[in-house]
Amino acid sequence: PLHEDGTYADAFGEFSGKEAILPETAELVFEKLKEKGLLVAVETYPHIYPHCWRTGDELVFRLVDEWFINMDWRDEIKDVTREIRWLPDSIDGQNREVEWLTNMGDWMISKKRFWGLALPIWVDEETGDFEVMGSLAELKERATDGGEGWDEFEGHTPHRPWIDKVRIRNPKTGNLMTRIEDVGNPWLDAGIVPFSTMNFNERYPTDALNWSDWYPADLVTECFPGQFRNWFYSLLSLSTMMRYDESDARTAEEKRPFQTLLGHRLVQNEEGAAMHKSDGTAIWFEEAAEQLGVDTMRWMYLAQNPAQDLRFGTRHPDQPETLHTVDGPLELTREGVPTCKVTSGPADETRRQILIPLWNCYKFFVDYAVADGFVPSEELKARVSGGDGAMGTVPVADRPEIDRWVLSNLQTLIQTAHAEFPQYNVAGFCEAAAGFIDDLSNWYIRRNRRRFWRSKDASDTDKTAAYETLYEVLVTLCRLLAPCIPFLTERMYQNLVLGRDVKADESAGELPGSVHLCTYPTAEEGLLDEALNHRMAAAQLVVRLGHKLREENT
Repeated sequence: PLHEDGTYADAFGEFSGKEAILPETAELVFEKLKEKGLLVAVETYPHIYPHCWRTGDELVFRLVDEWFINMDWRDEIKDVTREIRWLPDSIDGQNREVEWLTNMGDWMISKKRFWGLALPIWVDEETGDFEVMGSLAELKERATDGGEGWDEFEGHTPHRPWIDKVRIRNPKTGNLMTRIEDVGNPWLDAGIVPFSTMNFNERYPTDALNWSDWYPADLVTECFPGQFRNWFYSLLSLSTMMRYDESDARTAEEKRPFQTLLGHRLVQNEEGAAMHKSDGTAIWFEEAAEQLGVDTMRWMYLAQNPAQDLRFGTRHPDQPETLHTVDGPLELTREGVPTCKVTSGPADETRRQILIPLWNCYKFFVDYAVADGFVPSEELKARVSGGDGAMGTVPVADRPEIDRWVLSNLQTLIQTAHAEFPQYNVAGFCEAAAGFIDDLSNWYIRRNRRRFWRSKDASDTDKTAAYETLYEVLVTLCRLLAPCIPFLTERMYQNLVLGRDVKADESAGELPGSVHLCTYPTAEEGLLDEALNHRMAAAQLVVRLGHKLREENT
């Protein structure tokens, strides 16, 4: 029995007009219960209590009338839900959504707010009759035919306060009907995006044809912990209803608003806690980009398993630095020197394991290629940038086994890209790419350094083969990784293929002026040697086991 300002309504005796949230009001409640012999005990204890997320003020619940949509048609929505592909498989999204639909009540679509989607419901306050307007054209017709307020509203968007000026006539009683003050639940508005954004209108064949080119969407992605009962649900519900056909000719597949849904968990700070602007823990993009680097950030996001929270963080230079070790907060000596090694954060790991090794491979090649005067042929440049061209001056069959292995391993990575990207499993590709970069840096280059170190003469085809192999691998890797780390790969491509360290353009002759203008690599069956890959993997395993035994016995 509370007013909008949180005070008790009239006819409640001593409580009338009092603020429900005040401590003295609570004391009055205890007093009245005690007078009636209904108070057993009073105890103070900590418990979770709702607060305004903006101001932190305590909230109270009040009983009000709301508008609902009857959800007796939930079984139809379930049928549509089953026609959608839910990713990742580990979150069991389809069953989560079906379970929510099974257990939910009717859908409350109204909010007691000023800002928002004005619900197009007009009520006769005398009789309780209500009508829902289906379009602005219908509202104009009703308002100008015995109603009022259209002239004041015309030219404005259908929001408060302008839409509230329009009144229509009740055809039953002749009374003027007024729009309800409620606005729509935000998810009601979000759920009609496939129709409102694309100007859906089946009454006009041309519009309907254009709209159908974009419906259903190929992919929807959003944080999943709360969206099963919010955006995912509203999209499914409203698409099912908006695509309703009285003849029931449309199938559940035709009613689905999207074909694939990729859900992901939350982005949290380094400690695994939520970030909020209100308490100063939010991280701004400009700050993170400056401190971490945008390619580092992109890889962190893309390589993350979407079913798990991403720990992301950086510290502002003016904020005190909290150091942590594997065992917890770091104790400092009196001289301020760390007492043990500090563990690195996720961004440091990305740079250490991915970006720096990749750059070091590139720098290794460039340094020795410049020193030896190695210049790739125009045919090889054309080939590695996605065009037609020769493999190089040394046939692949005549190159050492380790050269043929790294080229074969590269084809496997290309196959992985073509297998994982269409499945929206970018993290799977990133994992494979990280393994390839490690193999390139710690196996191929380490095993071949002497081939680059030794002096070169015109007849040294082995050294030429090493250069041509590493060159092809690096440029192809740039093309493969360009969607993931666009800036680093562009820098490498500009120098490796175009021989310049300047801004990319399209004036590069017959060669693409940017790595992002190249075709995406496709695997070459002639370079793929599964048997060789297995033999090399076995050799790597033996070496790793040997290293482990040596460490254990040192």
